[in-house]
Amino acid sequence: MAGRPRLYDDEQVIDKAITVFWEKPYDAASAEELLDAMGIGKSSFYLNFKGGKKELFERSLKQFGDKVLRKLEADLQAASDPIAVVKDFFLSFTRSATNTRNRGCFIGNALMQFSITDTQTREQAAAQLGRLHQLFARAIRTAQQQGRVSTTKSPALLGWHLITLWNGINITARAQQSQKTLRDLVELSFSMLE
Repeated sequence: MAGRPRLYDDEQVIDKAITVFWEKPYDAASAEELLDAMGIGKSSFYLNFKGGKKELFERSLKQFGDKVLRKLEADLQAASDPIAVVKDFFLSFTRSATNTRNRGCFIGNALMQFSITDTQTREQAAAQLGRLHQLFARAIRTAQQQGRVSTTKSPALLGWHLITLWNGINITARAQQSQKTLRDLVELSFSMLE
């Protein structure tokens, strides 16, 4: 006998949970707040997220990372200039609204929140940043092969440099509200690739 049909779309309710988790730390996001945002009841929640709030957060982290990384990968595959795509990835963050910049990176926030208390979630967030690093390194390698950049530094090392920039700029944006300063920092870092 099949159970009652699900009246909601997993991806949509997880997107709503991402908004809550992004605005508040994991521990501060209450179950009631999540249920209200997701628009589902307790019984539906626990039928679909048997691991409770923790499972919801882990699925949110995966869904968020997968969406962002799939889009960036598609943009890179379609681009004739991969460095321009990566640079725009950074610049789009600097152009975002102040309240968006103040939230920081969802994946980086998760890594920091769980770095000591939860090895599994920390490793999941670290793996997402590792995937971002691979995309950055591949873009740099391609640009080197195309002769678009003159640097002969290791694409892997430069990819980690860009990860460091990404993490740093997400923190700096909370203290430094000037879009121009953030944009200048991105330009300075990308000048290393010339």
